[in-house]
Amino acid sequence: MPDINLSLSSPPFPVLTTSLISGQQISQWMYQPALSPADPDSFEAVNGWLDADNVDTTEFSEKLSREMTQRGSLVQAGGVGGTSNLDYFHDWFVGVDMVDVEDLQPSTSRGDYASWPGRYLATPGLGINFYIPWATADVIFRWNICWTGDSDLPRVKHSYRAFIDGAAIISQRRDVQQVIDTGPSPAQYHGNFKGRLWSGHRIEVGLAKGWHNFSLQLLMHGGPEDQTDAGQDVPDAKQTRVRLRGLRYVAFKKPNPSPE
Repeated sequence: MPDINLSLSSPPFPVLTTSLISGQQISQWMYQPALSPADPDSFEAVNGWLDADNVDTTEFSEKLSREMTQRGSLVQAGGVGGTSNLDYFHDWFVGVDMVDVEDLQPSTSRGDYASWPGRYLATPGLGINFYIPWATADVIFRWNICWTGDSDLPRVKHSYRAFIDGAAIISQRRDVQQVIDTGPSPAQYHGNFKGRLWSGHRIEVGLAKGWHNFSLQLLMHGGPEDQTDAGQDVPDAKQTRVRLRGLRYVAFKKPNPSPE
């Protein structure tokens, strides 16, 4: 913020000992909106225009604390979650044959399952929309999710992946694979359902001002397009159950390297 120049104001300034000052003139000096932020002509400029140039370089500036900042001016946060069981069934994913994914190149199989765009499903309690009010911000996301399924083949998956602004994050994917076994071996956890707990985090650097969204979404094996329950190709993963889940974010305002 540049220096305040009251001489530009419509009331005469400086005030002489012989001048009569009205309440309207004082109001203009204190509250009249400036014609230009680059040349303020009233003390209204201190309401939101203070920046790094106005920080006192004396010892007082080192005593500034969080109590002296307006709430939400530097940091904001939010979160969602849920504890009720959510069930997802294979017939919502017909055409998604996740057994074949492992036959792709390793770089692709670790990626976004390029063969199934738009087939991921959002989960209540694992998605959030938020607004960045500053020019740029660094955002930390943290989540916890517990889920299981009824796959009886090790290569059939119930997969969760993180998304930022609708784009898949390649490194943020976890799978539940074989959780039951129909054979007699107790070593295969016969008759027991296993699950997985994923506690993860992600840092997004330099998100621009505006609305953004972050979510974790589910993809599971649904079988070929021509597969039916009455046919011979019964899906190997009929159901995914999501138990506990939660998602939080903290956004930090990035300093302006060249304050105006």
